[in-house]
Amino acid sequence: MIAVLNAATTIESGKGIDLFGKFKYIKDEDKRMTDARFLPYTSGGAVNYYYDDGTNQYSTASIYSDPPPLGSGTQWKPFDSLSDDDRDLKYWMASVGMGYQLTNDLYASVGIEHYKADLVDGNTAFQAYNLQEMAGGKHEKNKFRVKGRYVLGGAELGLEYQYNFGRYEPDFGTGYVVQFADDATSQDHHVAVGSRGFSGRFGGWNSLESQYFQQHQMKAFMKVQF
Repeated sequence: MIAVLNAATTIESGKGIDLFGKFKYIKDEDKRMTDARFLPYTSGGAVNYYYDDGTNQYSTASIYSDPPPLGSGTQWKPFDSLSDDDRDLKYWMASVGMGYQLTNDLYASVGIEHYKADLVDGNTAFQAYNLQEMAGGKHEKNKFRVKGRYVLGGAELGLEYQYNFGRYEPDFGTGYVVQFADDATSQDHHVAVGSRGFSGRFGGWNSLESQYFQQHQMKAFMKVQF
C-alpha cells in the first residue's frame, strides 16, 4: 500500500515565495513461505522430511542449514516457523521546502526531508537467503538540500548541495545467542572488539550495534531545450 500527499502554494510577496511539501507512507508485507511442508526444521531441531515417492521432496534443509550450538543456545534461530521469513515494512517520508525567483534568470530553493523505515526482514533463521546482509531494524535518514538553477538562452544550468545524516538500529529477531567480536572478527569485518553481533552461515558478521552516517553530496546538471 502506497499513500502520497503533495501540497504547494505561493505567497504573494516580492516575486512570490513558493512553499511546497510532500508526505509518503508505504506498508509492505510479504509472508514469503506459507506452507509448512517446506520448513527445513521442526521445533525440535530435526530435519523436516516429507516423503511422497521415497525422496526428500519438500525439505529446504540443504538451503537453510541447522545453526551450530553454542554454550547457551544456538548461533542463530532454527528455521522451524513460517513466521521466521516474514517481511513487514512501515515507511514514512516527509519533506518541506521553499523557493524564490532571485533574479529573472536565477531560481533558488531549500528543503528538508525526513525518512523513517521500521523493517522486520525475517528472523535470524532466514538470513536473507544466506547471502545478503540482514537489514531488519529501525532506519532513519535526514536530508538538507539547497538548489539553484540559472536559465541561459535555451539552456538551464543547475547546482544542488545535499547533506545527509541518519542512523540504523539493527533488530534481527530472537532465538539466537548474542556473540561479541574478538580480535580476528574485528580485523576481518572492521568492527570494534567486544561489539555485539553474531556469525552467519558463511562466517560473516551481523552487527547488533547502532550505526550512524553522514554524507555530503554535490550535483550539477544542464538541460537544453530544442
